[in-house]
Amino acid sequence: IFSCLQIRVNEIGIFYTFVPMKIKHNISLKLFAYGKAKDRYQIRMRVTFNGQRMDFSTGCQINALEAWDEELERVCDGYKGSRGETAVAMNNELRNITDQMELSFRYYEATDIYPTPEQIKDRFEARLEGTTPKKPTEKDIRKAKDTARQASSSFPSSCA
Repeated sequence: IFSCLQIRVNEIGIFYTFVPMKIKHNISLKLFAYGKAKDRYQIRMRVTFNGQRMDFSTGCQINALEAWDEELERVCDGYKGSRGETAVAMNNELRNITDQMELSFRYYEATDIYPTPEQIKDRFEARLEGTTPKKPTEKDIRKAKDTARQASSSFPSSCA
C-alpha cells in the first residue's frame, strides 16, 4: 500500500526505484429512486475504499430510467431535465465531481498518507468548494436586485 524504495541488483550494478503509493478505490455513479412512485432518480457517487462505502450527492437527477446509460455511467444524449438542464451539462457536472474525488485520492498518494474515509470526504468537499459555483441565497438575490435598482435610479433619465 505504501510507497517504497525498490532495490534491484544485476551484473551492471544496483538500481533504486521509487514505487509510488497507490490507494485501491472505486468510484461509480449510481441511480437511487425517490418520490412517492419511485419514478424519479437521483444520481449519486459511490466511493468504495478501505472496505467501506461512501455515498455523495451529485445534485443531478433524471425523470426517466431510459435517460441513464448504466455502462457509461452518464446521462444519455438528448435528455432535457425538468429544470431545463441538458445531458451535456449534467455529464460535465458528473465528470467534474468524479475528477475531484479522484484528485482527492491522488493528493494522499502523493503525500504518502493512507487516509481515513473521513479525510477523503473532507478533502473532496474542500476541492469541490473551489470548483462548483454556489447557488445564491434569497439574501444574495435581494441584495443584487437592490444594487441593480440603485444603479439604474442614478442614471439620468435620458439614459434609461
